[in-house]
Amino acid sequence: MVLILGVATAPAQQTIKVGAVFSLTGKLALLGVPSANAVKLAVKEINDAGGITVRGEKVKIDLLLKDDRGVPAEAVAAAIELITKNNVKFIFGPIGSVVGMPVVEVTRKERVMQFTPLTQVGPLMGKPGYEYLFQTYNWEFGPQGRVNTYAPFIVKIAKQEGVKTVAFLDSTDDYSQSILDAYVPKVKELGLTVVAVERYDRAGTTDFYPQLNKLKALKPDALIWGYTDESGKLIIRQSLEVGVTKKFFTSQGPSEIPALPYKDQVDFYTWVIGTRSPSSDDPKVKAFVQRYKALVGQEPGPSGIWSFTFYDPLYMFAKAVEKAGTTSDLDKIRQALIGMTYDGVMKMTVSKEGRFVHDYFIGMIKKGKTELLHVPLE
Repeated sequence: MVLILGVATAPAQQTIKVGAVFSLTGKLALLGVPSANAVKLAVKEINDAGGITVRGEKVKIDLLLKDDRGVPAEAVAAAIELITKNNVKFIFGPIGSVVGMPVVEVTRKERVMQFTPLTQVGPLMGKPGYEYLFQTYNWEFGPQGRVNTYAPFIVKIAKQEGVKTVAFLDSTDDYSQSILDAYVPKVKELGLTVVAVERYDRAGTTDFYPQLNKLKALKPDALIWGYTDESGKLIIRQSLEVGVTKKFFTSQGPSEIPALPYKDQVDFYTWVIGTRSPSSDDPKVKAFVQRYKALVGQEPGPSGIWSFTFYDPLYMFAKAVEKAGTTSDLDKIRQALIGMTYDGVMKMTVSKEGRFVHDYFIGMIKKGKTELLHVPLE
């Protein structure tokens, strides 16, 4: 009798594929890189801890990361490839509405779960066809959104600083119009006088002098402006040159970056830190920044505020998969996410519509110094 002995092989490691689409290069890389790094960090930490436990089995995350280069068509192509070629059912990103909104329509059509902080998805949340869409950032128009929390802050600071009249300067795109439609009546309702609303073309405008000279003639006490840091660098400099005002509020989008070169010239400058500032003294944030730096060799920087819209949500996704006991049933995973509260770097709760609701901070530069002011979750 011949006894044949075989060598037993270990079962293959189970995985769950997670796609990610971010601007790793191109004009939106300032947003995309820290966001992608946050996803990579969360995945590494989860996998290093053994992975996700699904019905008693350990499942590791197989992260498939694509660069959309800040180009809408490339973002769509990346999402389609992840879905059709790699059989991905979960996508994190993109960030930036210009690349993100086209991907939202891809994931809607293909019935793929998507996690994104895009402000423009706010009106879609909870609507038929968008059941698998999750917004990982407080929506401006929600109960805890900026219109209901930041607008009162603007008025409070304005009154403290003797500001009675304000002017608005914002982009001509539809989203900026929705912001103006909300903010202008709100600050009026709260007691400020709006002397003018000026608009500019978001696509490549570098000369804001025509609008600023009009505003100067109206002598506003402060300027409320939006859209991006790149625009803001020019708006702040040109406003100071023209002599419009030294008092600035942002309404959407920008960070502290536009004001930093002029921090000793402005009377004050405020901006929304929709999550946490990477420079915060919060022990949880400091620990996150240390782990982030250990992974990629540098700190997230000011745009790292967006990294928090992906880091904790990825952990929450992993916990939902664990709770649902499945890596493929999107309805069960969605059900596990709805109502979940997670206390990570930030504390987040998923609303019935699929919004990750959280507190946030407002930044203020005054007399050359920066303050971080907390807006609690009511």
